[in-house]
Amino acid sequence: NGKPLNAVADLKYSLDKITGNANLTYANNKIDFSSEMGQGNDITANIKIANINDLFHEVHGSVNTDINISEPITNPNIAIKYNIENLNTNNVSIESSAGSIKINKESSIDANIKIKNLISEYFNVDNITTTLTGKANKHISLITLSNKEQTITTKITGKYDSSVWIGQITLINSLPLKNLLKLKNN
Repeated sequence: NGKPLNAVADLKYSLDKITGNANLTYANNKIDFSSEMGQGNDITANIKIANINDLFHEVHGSVNTDINISEPITNPNIAIKYNIENLNTNNVSIESSAGSIKINKESSIDANIKIKNLISEYFNVDNITTTLTGKANKHISLITLSNKEQTITTKITGKYDSSVWIGQITLINSLPLKNLLKLKNN
């Protein structure tokens, strides 16, 4: 499509550390990557896709993601943050979404995801929030969906046992936000 693809990389070496940086740009989209091997062993990446349509013709919107992987590389701490604006495909649109995922050395996970104005040909949801906390052997997910008429909350607990997930829904709560049925007193 005639848009330039540019890549720049450098590598620095010393006796106690190797540092690498790379930058990839395509149209207004940018990926920055840096890595440090030595004392810190950190790897970071920042991905800015100003117009996702430049990469995927059926999708519109923007994405910004920060990824950090820290030492030790064999059992790292991992942190991911993302932000999406005006994501549209042929069948679904999302006004915005933001989230974070953290996995620490003890394999604990803490994830939070928020979605605003999810619209499809089948349903509309004003807000979705999801949290996931715990470890593989015991975790809890809380999902809340809301629109002008109601809020639905679901709590799911589970665990992995020999690569099989075992879980159960421990709460389903639906709260009407408006009086859907009005009685008239004569």
